[in-house]
Amino acid sequence: MDVEEFKKSIKKVSESRTYKVTNSYGGHDAYKWYRENIQQDPKEAVTLVNYLKIIRSVNDRLREVLANGTEIVLPCGMGTLELKKVQSYYDISGGKVKTNIMIDWDKTLDLWAEDEECFEKKQLVRFTNKYRFKILYNKENAKFNNKSYYHFSINRGLKKRLKENIRDNKIDAFIEEKYYD
Repeated sequence: MDVEEFKKSIKKVSESRTYKVTNSYGGHDAYKWYRENIQQDPKEAVTLVNYLKIIRSVNDRLREVLANGTEIVLPCGMGTLELKKVQSYYDISGGKVKTNIMIDWDKTLDLWAEDEECFEKKQLVRFTNKYRFKILYNKENAKFNNKSYYHFSINRGLKKRLKENIRDNKIDAFIEEKYYD
């Protein structure tokens, strides 16, 4: 078995994945709410197509600003989106390893394909960066109730752009936070 076949068997990928999002509001739901609650004059009606174009352009601009490492202050006291820098640590105490260093899955799977003993022991290969970066939705300054219900997650495309910009030293984090257990 070659390396690619081994990776596919471990990842359990035999065909393309189909994703389904449930219990979520989308652009059509927002437009419906807008038409029912905000829009007053039918002559000045914003069409669904224009409404979705506006949403897409705002989201594209937010992605661009966030990918460049700039802090975003959300309107109406909804908090901020920040890029945080966390120091990596590695601690061996009591026979257990504690770390926040991420696993490099490509190199780990290559190692497992070459060495069966490492695969059986589930040895992992980790990145060797001094710092980790993460995007944080900071709700400390938010002016609304039930803050625990709100969540911000980024998609793979934005993660990839951030990773490239960090690797090329185009951006650095605003806040450096030391993380120790």
